[in-house]
Amino acid sequence: MEFIKKSSQLVNVPDTLHSMFPGIARNHKGELVLECCGGSDFESSDAAMYYFKSSDNGISWDYRGELLDIASLKLPHYLTASCKPVQLNDNSMLSVGYGFLRDKPEMGLSDYAEKFGTFPKVLNFVSRSTDGGSSWSAPELIEHGYFGLEVSGPALQLANGEVLFFAPPFDLKAVEQLGLVMSSSDGGRTFKEKSRFFRSDDTTSWEVRSTQLASGRIVLIFWAFDLKLQQHRPNHIVWSDDNGATWCEPVDTGIPGQAANLVQIGDKLSAVWCKRAGDNTGIYLTELDLSGDTLTVGETACLWDAAGNANANGDITQQFAALKFGQPQAMMLDDKTLMLSFWAYAGEKYSIQIHHLQVK
Repeated sequence: MEFIKKSSQLVNVPDTLHSMFPGIARNHKGELVLECCGGSDFESSDAAMYYFKSSDNGISWDYRGELLDIASLKLPHYLTASCKPVQLNDNSMLSVGYGFLRDKPEMGLSDYAEKFGTFPKVLNFVSRSTDGGSSWSAPELIEHGYFGLEVSGPALQLANGEVLFFAPPFDLKAVEQLGLVMSSSDGGRTFKEKSRFFRSDDTTSWEVRSTQLASGRIVLIFWAFDLKLQQHRPNHIVWSDDNGATWCEPVDTGIPGQAANLVQIGDKLSAVWCKRAGDNTGIYLTELDLSGDTLTVGETACLWDAAGNANANGDITQQFAALKFGQPQAMMLDDKTLMLSFWAYAGEKYSIQIHHLQVK
């Protein structure tokens, strides 16, 4: 598969130095809603969530302001949050996410984790919109019995109306690393644990992204990292053919990326992933065939050249602090146009990049 760049845009939150961690969904009116984080530094304790809308398929973006009223939660410390939107079949939108309770605001998250061996307390929340993402409700905390869940990707609404999100407990000290499936039967108002898609003594299931195929199969892809050896493993996928009740054993894709997403182009499934280590860093698309009960990895194309922005070596907390780009998302705008979004460091700041690519 080949791609030709048609246009590129930068999106920056006004009056903040850095803009990161974008998530984009199309509302029932056909508009695009973009949510992202903005702050004075990569892991700053003043970070907040902001949002934009686009009525021209992402060529231009209208800044709408701050997304979440964190003060309404009445927490003992400020919560630096991250969330991503999804369109539901009742024409509402839902943003599910997580945040760090910044009990030591003078410290960056990686500095905190390096000193204490874990991240600050993590809380999960949900916010909703009933007007196509023009306004959002005050965040509501999601109650569960785990160390806070890394809800890095958007929720997924199944064909049967059930809303799921997928996340690991974000605990570096945990004896066992898990991947949880949280389910809602009331449109994302309440969630309970449905199943576990992953379990390991040493390897993570970070940055989970999901999709449901026309067959009904749910497919997840995630960033696997060996915490004991402090080494990246290739992206892994799992799938479920019973709406997330049970899952296959994790499958090693062989794709050596540290963060990935899924996109369906026509009837084909592909992974969009970051190569942050070694040579030829950038964002790539690799075709995946899951027509049976085995994975076949197809051709790979480069969507964006990172021009030598390699990840740092060493402990994972140091790597988190030194990331230069990440969280790619690709969506088809029509039969021939792919929109790629991600965050990247350029010109002394982090910005949201939007690229429109023609599919050949």
